[in-house]
Amino acid sequence: MKNRYFLEIAYLGSHFHGWQIQPGSISVQQVMNEHISLMLGEKINCMGCGRTDAGVHARKFFLHFDTSHSLTSDFRHKLNSFLPLDILVRKMYACPQKIHARWDALSRTYEYLICKGKNPFYIDLALFSYEKFDTDLMNKASAMILKNEDFTTFSKAHGSQKNQLCRVTEAYWTETDEFYIFRITANRFVRSMVRLLAGTLLDVGRQKITPSEFEERMLACDRSKAGKSLPACGLYLINIEYPENFLIEMAEHS
Repeated sequence: MKNRYFLEIAYLGSHFHGWQIQPGSISVQQVMNEHISLMLGEKINCMGCGRTDAGVHARKFFLHFDTSHSLTSDFRHKLNSFLPLDILVRKMYACPQKIHARWDALSRTYEYLICKGKNPFYIDLALFSYEKFDTDLMNKASAMILKNEDFTTFSKAHGSQKNQLCRVTEAYWTETDEFYIFRITANRFVRSMVRLLAGTLLDVGRQKITPSEFEERMLACDRSKAGKSLPACGLYLINIEYPENFLIEMAEHS
């Protein structure tokens, strides 16, 4: 009988070709598989809560794996000491076999970070821009996203997903002294959706297109109507939501 464990991890995506294993490239999934397999002495295949593209970061990402071993919370500390510095295991959970990191997730939340000008402390961690954006106009356009379900306009051409339907529950911009931040939550996302949405919304903020024109492009379900896809460096997966009391964290040993 195999035991199933969930891990909550965070990673800096700059040196990874996304989460999913890619031939000839280093991915987060590959690193996790290799390190856990070596520690446990058996082949481990980690299943993630979703896929992040090359260069995208994750503040909160869940994975599960099955093992013949019975593990304690000490395993998390040992794994952290073994993993590269750009991957951190935050929490560990024991769970029933039927629970799945990807299929049982209720929602995912992303943020896109734009730094106001050059900042050496955010190299590969944000998009740098000296432009001024009208966040009121961008939020007016963002509100229209919640009324839409088909995001073909904001999907990558030749993607592997069979449909482009998503249920978005929040989408808005905030502005601070240093940043413009786009936050969006949905039950699922199609490939490149957040970066294409954010890039098109910036055209609203530049007053190149109106909120109404943004809505027209969205409803057209035409990929050629989208704006520029923003670089991966500014995108963060920040939360995954599961049903209440779905996961119970393993107690730390004193």
